Amino acid sequence: EGPGDLFSDIRHFEGVWRDRSVQVVYAIAGSWWHQEIEAYFDRIHVSFPYSPGRNYVRWTGVDRATVATMTRESLGAAGTPIVSDVIYELGGGHWEVTRSLLGAVHERPIQLQSLWNHTRRIAQDGPLARELLSGWHRLPPRSRKLLHRLLTTRCVAEHHTNERIKEPLLAVGIAQEVTINETRYLRFFSPFTELCVRAHLAEFDLADPALERVNLDEIVPELDILGSYGYQLVRDIENLVRSYVMLQVQIGQHVETRHFPGYREAKEYRRGEVRHGLPVEFNPLISYFSVRDLAEIVRQTALNHNADTWRAIERSLNDLVTVRNAVMHNRVIGFDALDRLQTLRGQIYTAISESYRA
Repeated sequence: EGPGDLFSDIRHFEGVWRDRSVQVVYAIAGSWWHQEIEAYFDRIHVSFPYSPGRNYVRWTGVDRATVATMTRESLGAAGTPIVSDVIYELGGGHWEVTRSLLGAVHERPIQLQSLWNHTRRIAQDGPLARELLSGWHRLPPRSRKLLHRLLTTRCVAEHHTNERIKEPLLAVGIAQEVTINETRYLRFFSPFTELCVRAHLAEFDLADPALERVNLDEIVPELDILGSYGYQLVRDIENLVRSYVMLQVQIGQHVETRHFPGYREAKEYRRGEVRHGLPVEFNPLISYFSVRDLAEIVRQTALNHNADTWRAIERSLNDLVTVRNAVMHNRVIGFDALDRLQTLRGQIYTAISESYRA
């Protein structure tokens, strides 16, 4: 058969896709994009082997679960879910980036700084960066201009571009699409991808004084997973302590709420939220006390009642403040800080659990 017959047969098979009697799966390896393939078949006057309906899936890398398996197999007990999630976030699931990061982890305990430094090294130089750049240099001029905009703003709304311009950036794995309030935006595919592009501006014909002035150490890295873990721990610790304090107040063992340090500030904070239209129905007044005020409440209660439980909670709350502030202000924390939060949560759970006397 000639090419025309072959692709006509493929289209015939595609026609019976819906009833699942026949399935045709293509694997097109390398950096490719839809418009180039479509244009090629238009030039040779052959029916396009898959429809304009885009009945295909672009493989962008291994998923989070696969990275978790690779991490456990490579690092053993040190390959915790948190470590694997960070490795996944750094490389976006890129197979070779993942393998390279896992191969570079030798220290125990594992340090975030070491993973970040290695990501920067392989993005700036080495066989992986050179291999990627060999494909990326084919980007059309208009796609490079869009990449310049992405380097300047870190996000670009879809209405600032069109399919043919953005598709190459998606196809070669430089960018990804995210949807915010029903609008699609381009973002860098991963921290590794952004580092690689910024380290090789000349190869993209994007070298100009403005972009070259960018100091990567002054740009917030796209590392969100540790903050998410940290926030969950902080929320659990604070809510448990706040609820414990109010339970003891309502049971009648301790000081009334209006005598709490920070009582007036908490009332004003809550009134301010009401003025701004925020719902407060599910937020009792204790929710508006700062952690420092909460620690002072616990300290005074410990003094007044000579209670070991309250003293233990106070110590843990005071230790919590610094890490808590970093988490709540969206600063990147390391594995050590996350371990501290987990330890503090365990201490508070133990103290509160042991406080009960029937």
